[in-house]
Amino acid sequence: MNKHSECNTREHILATGEQLCMHRGFTGMGLSELLKTAEVPKGSFYHYFRSKEAFGVALLDHHYAGYLQRLVEHFDHGEGNYRDRLLAYYQH
Repeated sequence: MNKHSECNTREHILATGEQLCMHRGFTGMGLSELLKTAEVPKGSFYHYFRSKEAFGVALLDHHYAGYLQRLVEHFDHGEGNYRDRLLAYYQH
């Protein structure tokens, strides 16, 4: 049985890629390094992404979706009134 379920494999590859990009940058991250770190075969990568460039686009989409979710959470459910939330956002 696969280590990662079908729906989680894509997310796992993206999360691993995001961590590697933080340390090496996108161009500094090799596909073989990504696959080894994620413990995913090359075929699985190409099942979800046509190329490293397509992976890069998906990585940006994944990153900004998470960022947007954190913004919504902060401004909709953060402490204090809206002014306090706005000030807190810019202080961190």
